Amino acid sequence: MARFSTDEYARMGQSALLDLLRQEHAVLWSEAQAKISDTRWTSLPTRIDPHHLSTARLQLLRSKRITIVVASTRGGHQVPVMHLADTRGVATRVATAAARKRALMATLNSWVSPRPGYRLGLIGEAGERVARESLRAAAPHGWRVERPDGGEVHTLLGHPVEGGPLDSAGWVTVVNLVGQPVDSVLCPIEVKNIRHWIYPNAPELFQLLYKAAHLQARHEDVKVCPVLITRRKSYSANAMSRELGFRILDVGKQFVLPVAHVDPAALERIQNELGFADLTPQDTADPGLTRALEQVPKTALQNAANWRSFGPGLLEQFAELRSDLSQAKRHAATEELREAVRELGGEARW
Repeated sequence: MARFSTDEYARMGQSALLDLLRQEHAVLWSEAQAKISDTRWTSLPTRIDPHHLSTARLQLLRSKRITIVVASTRGGHQVPVMHLADTRGVATRVATAAARKRALMATLNSWVSPRPGYRLGLIGEAGERVARESLRAAAPHGWRVERPDGGEVHTLLGHPVEGGPLDSAGWVTVVNLVGQPVDSVLCPIEVKNIRHWIYPNAPELFQLLYKAAHLQARHEDVKVCPVLITRRKSYSANAMSRELGFRILDVGKQFVLPVAHVDPAALERIQNELGFADLTPQDTADPGLTRALEQVPKTALQNAANWRSFGPGLLEQFAELRSDLSQAKRHAATEELREAVRELGGEARW
């Protein structure tokens, strides 16, 4: 992939956003990321990662070339929609497109929201089922799952999990070059079947790291490697995971249950109109995730060594970042985390 400067990425992001708005008239932010970050916009030489696209959006807002209007959908969700600030000659098209995009988002939100029989919603439940079945499929390659029945893990090593139950957990067996078992590593697991990318400041990430740091602090002699399963991770989050000693397994898909509540025609419209091509009706093992889980034992010992060095010493920072913070406070807390990592001997170049 070609490498560009931050300013170049922002300029390309502006160009793609303006092209997209001229084409679609009204656009959701998650739609823009799907069409410019998840895939390459046709006029650009590369994808624009969400943080660069966010910069481009802010620049366009400040220059008053675009605007954002927030309105309610059915179900009461507040949905912001972007469009060009100058709507002369296209105002009706903008209004029509905005209403249609909000309606599609309302349908998607209904699949995310809890409902009778689906405590986590049709999307949250799908993510956990796929993760559970993929863990079962990966088991012959070195996994022993704590709750093979798929339930949440409330206790580990005889103690309640601090910070609330884990979505899953398992032990991986580490073998030497001739296949002889030489060690085992405990992997606390969280599943985040979400659309936005995981960055080093994502609150979903710290829900896992906080629990895993408490686990390591309580059981100093146990080797621990936290694992987050999600749709997309950023380059910076991947660098953070390598340094601190955890894994982010990005599936490249967002799952939804293949049930009658999910109308195939509505799903197709969301996939096509919003660009959510990876929204996948599935509740069985995913081959890509299974392969990723099979690779975890190969780096588990090194990750566990890093986690023992960093995890327990960052509990205070993890606790703050897992909470609901304003954008400014989250930025400041992330900088404090980086400084704490440096004090522990790390580089924090993420």
